[in-house]
Amino acid sequence: MENGDKIISPCCSVCKHTICSQDVSAGINGGQKVILLSGPCGAGKSSIGRYILQKYGYIHIDGDSVSKRVNWEIRNQRIKNRSGYLVHREVIETMKVVLGLGYSVIVTYIIEWEVLEDYLLPLKKSGLQPVFRILLPERKVCIDRDILRKGWTAGPEFIDKWYEQQAWLGAKMPGSIIDSSNESLEETVDRHFPILI
Repeated sequence: MENGDKIISPCCSVCKHTICSQDVSAGINGGQKVILLSGPCGAGKSSIGRYILQKYGYIHIDGDSVSKRVNWEIRNQRIKNRSGYLVHREVIETMKVVLGLGYSVIVTYIIEWEVLEDYLLPLKKSGLQPVFRILLPERKVCIDRDILRKGWTAGPEFIDKWYEQQAWLGAKMPGSIIDSSNESLEETVDRHFPILI
């Protein structure tokens, strides 16, 4: 089910059958915890997701990893038609499966206003009260973190696009923004995610 700390595709470890949320929906009992962490590229979402996985045992669903899987499936013609919010639907489905298996979850991805309710609605229907936060350090911090990131960088133009969009979303949801510009990873988690304890 996991590749390092990143969910690729939930499947049975015995028969390799892909698990669907309908297979495990009875396992969502309201006892699980859910963190939805959005923010621009370079904000540090994945780093926080990995830290929470290691320290608190949450399953980390990295939307970028799900996106890579979806793109691979499209290239290999396993998915025929890619609609605008296909990756979000796959992230939500993966989240529901992991919750149905009894785990608490942290989802790290750029969550837009247009799809936020798609994340929240199935959680509310299951009696779960997710914590939604937007990680929004100063723009320069995002650019510096993006440059230092292993593997790939988004670049300033892409950061700016999402930075403005996430700032706008944060303005619509008072109390959701976390400015981690002057905090260590540990300080950010300890100060802003008391739900974990």
